[in-house]
Amino acid sequence: MAPGHVTFTGTLPHPEALAVLREADIFILNSTYEGFSHLLIEALFLGVPTIATAVGGNPELVTHEENGLLVPARDTAALADAIERLLADAALRERLAGTARESAKRFSVERMVDGTRALLSSVV
Repeated sequence: MAPGHVTFTGTLPHPEALAVLREADIFILNSTYEGFSHLLIEALFLGVPTIATAVGGNPELVTHEENGLLVPARDTAALADAIERLLADAALRERLAGTARESAKRFSVERMVDGTRALLSSVV
């Protein structure tokens, strides 16, 4: 992908989508409703600087200014400002990418399996 361009890929198989995501300069989840976004977790795990709307489960995954940026839903000016800010500030992108990777570890398969095992053991 050429710098300064947006690429619309269409539907991709999951491994190919992750490869494209890994190379992205930023990831934007601009939705008005979210439950618990697996795609957002994947972007954080890959260390892609992230912008998400502050809806549903997104604020549980993204802490504003720590591992990503949160903007109000339907606020196009705030979204545009966040995009411009991330694209203009390489140090911010790098800092958010590092903390994103670290924060995503709490959603690793191992931690989820261990948590499920502990929960099931506590009720038996």
